[in-house]
Amino acid sequence: MQKFFLVCVNVPLVAKDISTTLEQLGLGVPLVAGSIDEAMVMLTQLPIDARVAYALVQAAPEEFAPSALRTALDGLKTKTVLLHDNLSPTDPVLDYPVLTLPFFTEDLEGAIASFRAPHKSGRRCGAS
Repeated sequence: MQKFFLVCVNVPLVAKDISTTLEQLGLGVPLVAGSIDEAMVMLTQLPIDARVAYALVQAAPEEFAPSALRTALDGLKTKTVLLHDNLSPTDPVLDYPVLTLPFFTEDLEGAIASFRAPHKSGRRCGAS
């Protein structure tokens, strides 16, 4: 079974930087999508036994919560980190870490590491 991770970010240079970092962490083969629709197509084209262990998705919590991508990733038991630039107190609290812009490599690594340690629902992290 081949292990993959998904990077769904709409800025190609940022997506490349994130995928390089996650690849260096040994998380598998990158799947890089520029939109949620493109990510869905990629997921449907994977072999039936493929494992998508991690995903970093650029989306507002209120957009991601009802999305088909969330349903698909949850079904694959993918550990998901959201990337969002403008969190508000009215955003739904999801059980996903949220990186806010700007963030640094250490923030990304910390968000991934949070899956290895117990974390609380609705945890939000990011650079100040």
